Amino acid sequence: MRLITLATGLLLSIGAFSQAICEQLTAGFAWGPPTGSDAIQFSNTTTGTGETTVWQWSFGDGATSGDAQPLHEFPGAGTYEVCLTAISVFILPSGESITCVDEYCAPVVIGGGGSPCNGFEAGFTWTATASGNGVLFSNGTTGTGFQTTWQWIFGDGTTSTEAQPDHGYAEPGTYTVCLVATTVFETSSGLLTCVDEYCAPVVIGGGSSPCDGFEAGFTWTATASGNGVLFSNGTMGTGFQTTWQWIFGDGTTSTEAQPDHGYAEPGTYTVCLVATTVFETPAGLITCVDEYCVPVTVGGVNNCAWLSAAFTWGAGANGVEFVYQPQAPSGVQLEYLWAFGDGTTATTQNAFHVYTASGTYEVCHTVTAYASNGTVLCTATSCQAVSWQGGSGSPCDGFEAGFTWTTTASGNGVLFSNGTTGTGSQTTWQWSFGDGATNSEAQPDHGYAAPGTYTVCLVATTVFETSSGLLTCVDEYCAPVVIGGEPEECDPSFALEINSEPSGAGFILAASTNLPNNGITWSFDNGLVLYGSSIQVDLSSVLNIELCISAWYQPNNVSDTCWATVCGLLSELGFAVNVGQLDGEVISVWPNPATDFLFVGTGRSSAQARVTIYGSDGRIEREVSVSGEHARVDLSGLAPGLKSIAVSGRVERFKLVKE
Repeated sequence: MRLITLATGLLLSIGAFSQAICEQLTAGFAWGPPTGSDAIQFSNTTTGTGETTVWQWSFGDGATSGDAQPLHEFPGAGTYEVCLTAISVFILPSGESITCVDEYCAPVVIGGGGSPCNGFEAGFTWTATASGNGVLFSNGTTGTGFQTTWQWIFGDGTTSTEAQPDHGYAEPGTYTVCLVATTVFETSSGLLTCVDEYCAPVVIGGGSSPCDGFEAGFTWTATASGNGVLFSNGTMGTGFQTTWQWIFGDGTTSTEAQPDHGYAEPGTYTVCLVATTVFETPAGLITCVDEYCVPVTVGGVNNCAWLSAAFTWGAGANGVEFVYQPQAPSGVQLEYLWAFGDGTTATTQNAFHVYTASGTYEVCHTVTAYASNGTVLCTATSCQAVSWQGGSGSPCDGFEAGFTWTTTASGNGVLFSNGTTGTGSQTTWQWSFGDGATNSEAQPDHGYAAPGTYTVCLVATTVFETSSGLLTCVDEYCAPVVIGGEPEECDPSFALEINSEPSGAGFILAASTNLPNNGITWSFDNGLVLYGSSIQVDLSSVLNIELCISAWYQPNNVSDTCWATVCGLLSELGFAVNVGQLDGEVISVWPNPATDFLFVGTGRSSAQARVTIYGSDGRIEREVSVSGEHARVDLSGLAPGLKSIAVSGRVERFKLVKE
């Protein structure tokens, strides 16, 4: 710390010239222990002195000195704030004299007494303005060095480097404000830079309570031997003072922040952490309490013993309904993944699925248990053989969530228009606006705090009354919403590509786009609609099926979507090539496009066929004889490009793309 002053009685008479002289006076010192002594030798480095100079040392332990180069012994280890005041007299050309004063302070660390950083602590208080959403921040950082800089992070995407900023928020709410303070100390070993951060919730315009961001949580690790457990406290959003109450599930407790607990015997225990924190607000102190509980397994017991993914199912005329009844301890969150055995999946707790063909499918259900902080606790999987014969589809198939949106004329407001179709007798809505806010209205009007791109999701839940009882359907639609930007037109190069690969007795159809897409649908001529980037098709169902594949994406700052669509018969689209009949049996060729090989499906193990591959110029490039139900034809060595295929000398030729 440095302080330059000019004797008050002379300032008015000698003016700016005298002030410039005083600015040359710069107090300073260095320090270090002399050889063979416990005392500290201070080396006076003051510059710009006048005719006469006197020195005033304050050593931070109550002792002082008037020596120019004092030798001082401190009472014990520690960090002391030592100050040198230099008082120097200058003679002006006019013969007048002026007295100038400069002060320099620095921390002196004695006997391993710790770093000067130990006493450096960032902090602030705040006061909301009488009207609007403005806030006055009062910097309360202590223990600074000779040079300090500030970095304020206001929680709304803006920052400041002022010491005492005055900030205005766009709208009410609770914001986490952080002050990162950086200071520099001069020590005997050189310059030392210290950084400290302080964060606190700031409630604006009657916004939500700071308790809303306070969440207890922890993870745990069993020790290598015995029944010991190390608990790692992961509580978030704490105030200026927090206390802990651990309940270990065996009758014992602890108030430590990061306890290490030993259990008397192996087993699974429900451990709870009750966290209590205090916030300072303009209205006074607010105390918040939150509890987090999770099962803890020690002593070699299966960590997932309590978790089961077993499910029940029932086949009906419209499809197969899968039911899972979870039994999870308090504080545990479950995620679900259904694999229906036909290349499609679902992530809901219960599922209703329609197969494109009759048959028996292996259905697997995976359940993953998470702690509230996102840590994976354990996973369980259960698989069953499921049989289904035909049907006309579920009421859920026609239920589709969707919306469009329009920005308001001014500001960052958005009007959402709910476009969900195929609803049942009762429907509820859950909007997630991408900025932490939610809504359950059908047609919400939402205001954003700042411009940007937000991913908005609508989860629609509807109930149908069926002959077998009530059926609940859930569908989700997400789209980016751009605030404060220019509208973006659809990219004319947006295109859809279809590929296939063999899988069992059929093949998997895969769709991809050359630009990122928001979704892909597969619409069959029988009314069935599937979603996702791929589906599985059985060979017995590929003949004369009309199919439309559509992909879409949402351009920035517009409500309309951009689409790419391909329609036609399966054979026309190139998923599999139907080459007619051979001795009363169906022949198919796949995949298309192909790279190193293709398969010829004759429909029976004893069938014989002659495969001829023609180039684009009509010349034969390869001709082979094949037999068996699924015969492989080698394509290696053939040049890439468009080919034609004939089987058993038939006149009809079908196009094949060799990659």
